[in-house]
Amino acid sequence: MRHEVHLLRRGLVATVPFVLLLLLAAGTLRGRQAAASVAVGAGVILVNQLLSVASTAWARVFGPAAAATAYAGWVVRMGGVLAALSLATSLAWVDRPALAVSFCATLAVLLGAECVAYARKSYVPAWRMAR
Repeated sequence: MRHEVHLLRRGLVATVPFVLLLLLAAGTLRGRQAAASVAVGAGVILVNQLLSVASTAWARVFGPAAAATAYAGWVVRMGGVLAALSLATSLAWVDRPALAVSFCATLAVLLGAECVAYARKSYVPAWRMAR
C-alpha cells in the first residue's frame, strides 16, 4: 500500500471522531445552521485531502510524471477550495465562525495525525524515488 493512503487512513481515524464532536458542539451551542456550517468546513478539508492522495497514489514510482500530476492537482484543488469557501460564505444560512473554526481545526487535526503517523514510522513505504 502506498504511504499516502496509509497516512490518510491514520488521519481519518483521528479526524472523523473530532468532526463528530464539532458537529455536536456546534449544534448544541449555536443551532442547526452552525452544525451544517461545520459539516461544510470539514467536508472541504476531507474532500481536498482525498483528492490529494488520489493525485499520486496511482504511481508505482514517484517520478516526474507523478510530481507533475501532484503539482497540477494542487493548483486545481486550491482553486476548488477557494471556490467552495467563497460559495459557502455567500449563502445566508452559513454560520461563518463555525465554518472557519471547523475548516481550520479539521485541517490541523488531520494533518497533525498524519504527521505523527509519519514521525512514528507507522506508514508502509512501498515506493521508491525514480532515478
